[in-house]
Amino acid sequence: MHRTVLSTVAGLLLLSSLAAGQRRPIDLPWLRPDKGPPPTYPEVFLSPAEAHGRGLVPVDARSAEAFADAHLPEALRPELDEACLASGIECLEGRLGAAGLSANEGVFVYGDDPLTVGRLFWLLELAGLREVRVLDGGLEAWQGAGLPTEAGSAPREPQSFRPDRQGHGEEIPSAAVDRARVAEGFGTSAMELVDARGAAAWSGPEGHLPHSLPYDFRTLIDAPPRWPEPAAARHVFSRLGPRPTTYVDMTATFVLYGDGPDDPRPGLGYLLLRSMGVDVAVYPGGWSGWRHTEPDTDPLPVVRIVDALELAGTIETTNPDLAADRPTPGLALFDVRAAPDHRVGHLPGAISLPAQFCAEGVGEAVSAADGGDRFAVPVAFYCYGVSCIRSRNCATQAARAGFQNVLWFRGGIPEWRAAGLPLHRSTNTAPAHP
Repeated sequence: MHRTVLSTVAGLLLLSSLAAGQRRPIDLPWLRPDKGPPPTYPEVFLSPAEAHGRGLVPVDARSAEAFADAHLPEALRPELDEACLASGIECLEGRLGAAGLSANEGVFVYGDDPLTVGRLFWLLELAGLREVRVLDGGLEAWQGAGLPTEAGSAPREPQSFRPDRQGHGEEIPSAAVDRARVAEGFGTSAMELVDARGAAAWSGPEGHLPHSLPYDFRTLIDAPPRWPEPAAARHVFSRLGPRPTTYVDMTATFVLYGDGPDDPRPGLGYLLLRSMGVDVAVYPGGWSGWRHTEPDTDPLPVVRIVDALELAGTIETTNPDLAADRPTPGLALFDVRAAPDHRVGHLPGAISLPAQFCAEGVGEAVSAADGGDRFAVPVAFYCYGVSCIRSRNCATQAARAGFQNVLWFRGGIPEWRAAGLPLHRSTNTAPAHP
């Protein structure tokens, strides 16, 4: 009874807001996408007044020229290049120790570029420093508060950097995960995988890691180097999802990736999600590391979004004018809508495999030609259009099953029809379809 009353109230408020011309419904607590208890927000950002006299070591994320011109008193500028990060955590620790830092010190990062500040914040947490904070407003805010600066440099004595890993192990600190961990966790409820390269690369011709979603974290920052208020940023980010009514699980562990070890965008995302109270780590290898294949190992799966014209062109290579309803050699095409809709009309040669049978049915339906590796055969999925996530979920299940070349026809039936392409009415059924 109580739930019915709440549902009725929610419906009435939604209707009244729409009638009033509002662009989105009233933000009711039981409609929010966040799950679990209310979030707690770590104290990541510091004002100049809070940073001054706190006993934290300033770490400068700007260029060497800007540092020499003016910097905070006793500030350090460690040399942390991409080659050092790629060579392993030991190089990172060595560079920090050489700059005069010990792992039991606390630091705060400042700079004028959110990307470099975010990357340095992540690297310092990755290295295991006791406390890492960020100065809100950077050097400009520091000087605006009337606090002193200095020029030149006075190097500190090198330190022995011996961090306490707190049970995380020496190889994989908590701020980073490796390739095997991503391969194990994508598509599970414990991991939300985010492509920090943004939507253009995610939907581009090379593809993306399975079940990942794109996000450009720079959109959360209005006026660098000022940082967003964590609760407001969390509210915006929590609306990320494969469709407007399906959101990411903010209680999961978010794993961010970019192009590779030299991409600063995952570091920025790491800083912002940390400030939101989200469990987050970076996959440093990124896209290039995922695609790299060691000798005697199978390639890792990739999901690539295709449009109607590309898919039609593939089918037409052996099916001129798409006139026949027969399978396309070298492609396994699956219609994951309900079976009656498949009978009404489907793409040429598409096999009916309702989404609930994807996990078992894809493997049974795909056979390797001429004794080849069936997991190398391209598999494609479509459903009712961009608002339908069945095809996305089936693509993820195929990737988890070991298929390496997964195609997601995200536009589905509406895009196919809009392109003026033909549908067929005969029935093709996968073995797993009862």
